[in-house]
Amino acid sequence: MQQLRKRFFGNTMEEEVIEIGSPFAAKRVILLHGLTGTATVIRPVAEYLYRRLGESYSFILPTAQIIKVKQFNGEPVHAQGLRMNLFVN
Repeated sequence: MQQLRKRFFGNTMEEEVIEIGSPFAAKRVILLHGLTGTATVIRPVAEYLYRRLGESYSFILPTAQIIKVKQFNGEPVHAQGLRMNLFVN
């Protein structure tokens, strides 16, 4: 998972990458939170999808780093400033 974090997520918060399901699942889905959210916010969605879709899927939920965002008058918030390379198995 460490290599995956560095390669695909760049500047995530290390402690905030949640993985649901097996890292060896045939299909891995990355779910991204919205502005000001965290991985914890979308965890119920991933758990629901995992129950519905089964063990052939796993879900990765990264939390973006905290950066200042103009939309919130320069307030520091979690923002999807993630460097993402989307891939399909």
